Formats: sequence, structure tokens, C-alpha cells
Amino acid sequence: METVIVTFIHKQQERDVRLPCKIESEKLVVALNEWLGYEHNWRHGIHELEYSFDQKNWFRLEKQRSLEYAGIWDGAFLRLSKEPISDLRTEEEYEKNELDDTEDIPKADEVEQLDYVWRIIE
Repeated sequence: METVIVTFIHKQQERDVRLPCKIESEKLVVALNEWLGYEHNWRHGIHELEYSFDQKNWFRLEKQRSLEYAGIWDGAFLRLSKEPISDLRTEEEYEKNELDDTEDIPKADEVEQLDYVWRIIE
């Protein structure tokens, strides 16, 4: 797959756009700014791309990563970050954090060692 069709959200408007999936995010942001008619202001830095599959959970796409690398496919949502540096986590950081959180949940054997009483009522 050479291109993907995503919904680009900008200034509360949504547009379906066809984008190359192997181009780096940073180059894609410059192209999107030109398409929107903005001259890039290098003093403040380049904004980052953020993506979502459901418009609820958003992730930051690192500047050197491509849409393909992030697993972004047709139907995903893209937007520019509000600030030059997005405060969102990448999907990899999010997944790593989720794994760390599940490690804190005690296993059944550990629960018995902690003198907890668990009964299944049939």
C-alpha cells in the first residue's frame, strides 16, 4: 500500500486526504502546512502530527516515523498538534505504560501468600 486515505482535522473541519504512507512525519507536516497555505515559521518549531483510530485516544507520531511505521491505515484521523511539541505519548510509550500497570496486579498465587480470602460463590 503506497497511500492511505485519512481524515485530516484542522480548525474544526474534517477533510479526507490521500497521503503517502512511507514519508517521514516531519516532511508530511511541511507539505500539509503548504497545502493549507501557511508559510512555515521555523522560529517556533514544526508542529507534530497526532493520530487516532477512534477520535478518543490520540497518539503523537514521532517526526522521523512514517504513517506506515505507526500502523496508520485508511480511515484513521490526523491532526496537527496545538503546540510545536505535542504533549501526547507515542503509541509505543502508551503500550509500555499499560504493560507496566498490569505487572502491578497480583497473581492468584501471590494473593494467597498475602492472606487474602477469595471465594467463588456458585
